[in-house]
Amino acid sequence: ASHIPPGVVEKNILPHVATGFTDANAVLRELTLKSLIHLAPKLSNAVMDTTVLKHLTKMQADSEPGIRTNTIYCIAKVCSTFGEANRRKILFRGFLKGLRDP
Repeated sequence: ASHIPPGVVEKNILPHVATGFTDANAVLRELTLKSLIHLAPKLSNAVMDTTVLKHLTKMQADSEPGIRTNTIYCIAKVCSTFGEANRRKILFRGFLKGLRDP
């Protein structure tokens, strides 16, 4: 993803990748989550704070424990790409939800 222009990632790649967050196959959901780590640096703060955050929030409530765990890891890895105003709140909520996970 480092050689792809940010506009291409945001407009052409992310919409297709985002369908993996809601896929019925748990392996595909987990791989989609892992791919976000590489795509996030190319996404704008606005997209990260809206679209990506919405998907990450849903992934924290996934039925698979491994996906919930990897979601927390993903949030930590991509936190620098969230907007400055929301970054602390996102990290706090993400880690708090992880601590409450059975």
